[in-house]
Amino acid sequence: MLYCKSASLAEVESNGFVLSPGRYVGSEAEEEDGVPFEEKLKALTEELAKQFEDGTLLEKRIWENLGGIGFGLYLIEYRIREISGAYAYES
Repeated sequence: MLYCKSASLAEVESNGFVLSPGRYVGSEAEEEDGVPFEEKLKALTEELAKQFEDGTLLEKRIWENLGGIGFGLYLIEYRIREISGAYAYES
């Protein structure tokens, strides 16, 4: 959905110079799907947990593949330094 609004300076000033779109354009009411919020949130957090798990497995596989072609140790050392902030102050 695209929104467009040409607001005058006076209108912007009357909104405290806040440029949030909601101050200038409306939005369509969302249709209720009948699923309770708690049920939706539970399903979404379960899906997110599964995606995190999949991401961890993929990262492990990538490291294993990089190690298999001779780049594993160098990249693991770099990643450890990156995580620990060892490169944060180097130029």
